[in-house]
Amino acid sequence: MDTVNFVQSVGKIIAQQRKRAGLTQIQVAEKLGVEKETVSRLETGANPPTLKRLEQLAEILGCPVRCFFWRPEGNDPAQAETIADMIRSLPPERRARVVRFVEDVVRVLQP
Repeated sequence: MDTVNFVQSVGKIIAQQRKRAGLTQIQVAEKLGVEKETVSRLETGANPPTLKRLEQLAEILGCPVRCFFWRPEGNDPAQAETIADMIRSLPPERRARVVRFVEDVVRVLQP
């Protein structure tokens, strides 16, 4: 993957995480102290984010920095860690519900 595609991939994940967090570009921009266009350029890959900016975004979006680099074709432990990070903020009863749901899906999908 070349640098341009990598930056665009990170930008798409930033946008996905922002939407998952239920935030608009304007809300993220306000929290970062930047213009909305800056967030838009990060999400489209027009501007590559710095590590400091990724740390700020991770805090705002409630995810670890590594989530911006996660790729679906990654290894199983990384995928499991990503799922764990996504449900960590849920109350215990909702986490348990997600685990039961995943168990059901796995049973259906297994050959």
